[in-house]
Amino acid sequence: MKYDLAIIHIDRLLPFAGDPHRGLRGKEMDLSPEIKDGAIAIKDGKVSFVGQTEAFLQLENVEIEQTINARGKSVIPGFIDAHTHLPFYGWRDGEVARGRGASYGDVIEGGGGIKLSVKEMENASDDEVLHFVSGLLNHVHNWGTTTVEMKSGYSLNVPGELRELRLIQELSRSCPVDIVSTCLAAHYVPEGYTSREWVEEIIHDLLPEVAQKNLASMVDIYIEPFTFDVSDARRLAEASRAFGLIPRAHTDQVNAIGGCKEAVKLGFSSVDHLNQISEEELEMLVKSNTAAVMLPGADFTMREKLLPPARKLIDLGALVVVSSNYNPGTSPIGAMPVIIGLACALYDWTPKEAIAAATMNAAVSLGIGTERGSIEVGKAADILILQDQWYEMMPYRIGENPISTIIKNGKVTKNQLTRDKNHELYNTGV
Repeated sequence: MKYDLAIIHIDRLLPFAGDPHRGLRGKEMDLSPEIKDGAIAIKDGKVSFVGQTEAFLQLENVEIEQTINARGKSVIPGFIDAHTHLPFYGWRDGEVARGRGASYGDVIEGGGGIKLSVKEMENASDDEVLHFVSGLLNHVHNWGTTTVEMKSGYSLNVPGELRELRLIQELSRSCPVDIVSTCLAAHYVPEGYTSREWVEEIIHDLLPEVAQKNLASMVDIYIEPFTFDVSDARRLAEASRAFGLIPRAHTDQVNAIGGCKEAVKLGFSSVDHLNQISEEELEMLVKSNTAAVMLPGADFTMREKLLPPARKLIDLGALVVVSSNYNPGTSPIGAMPVIIGLACALYDWTPKEAIAAATMNAAVSLGIGTERGSIEVGKAADILILQDQWYEMMPYRIGENPISTIIKNGKVTKNQLTRDKNHELYNTGV
């Protein structure tokens, strides 16, 4: 067989293989098997072989266009960032005032927060937004992200939300990552509306076009006392499913509103934040296929005193995901290795648990677990070669980019191995 690319002599290969619908849970996350002196072969953008180098070299009639010697390196799947607020335009650096005692509610009342981001998005041209966000996507890809979930939500009117989703679609044609698009029109209640009125307008005027033009695969809603309640979420979820769109929710971040409980009952794909959930809701999550998405960047930036029960969620066997929540104010951190470091520091996770949450489990939460999230035969070849064999160092050297080489859909998009003759990419057989 002829392969496009082979990676051989991998010191530590961590495929993070798991059930594509259930993910890795509990002890499976930290005990995910590791292959010593591993090898991966790629053909037509997909993984064709995973195993030990010796077994690969013993295959008959093998031809390889390019080979990477990854001796002394760890190899893991590409990161899947399952919760971002891209696209946005500009930064909300003035919100550091929260460090002097101002709450997020105070910031919004002062015209900051989401109100400022809506204003910035409205005033920016399409070209300005595309240029700005393209730079951000290149940045996160350089730090190992190969798939990104992107949301609308910084317009709060139907034409603006459609514009954001079209910009996401345009970015997907040119950026170095795969994109999963989400409609988050129910991010905040526009002035002059009740939450119920805005949800009805989303359902009747926005979702039909989103579905018809395939602008998104998911619909999100922010459930808090100052935004939308559980009845709004129930109505939006019902309508979303009728259009073939998958519901998910931000909930119970600032207040214990019961959003997690309702979302699990309704079979949402994920519930994100969860700082305020109850023991009952935690137990419901454990028994469900709804992903609990942890966002340590927001917990860090917002100096949250009450953290989500992230350690307990893993210990009890919930489907746990970690994502960046990349946005211009409350989580301006897009680099997934940094997010993984924050998760280990804030939540008492092991590095392996955090990587599992950012790869296989993140893919499952987005409904792409059969295609991405692990290094398995038949899946897209989204692969990271780290700077050395110690993937465990990622959370500790938190400001250091640990990614040496990125392979996206079978193509090398970043390669620093040529600095070392023993590890360079070369165009010969093994």
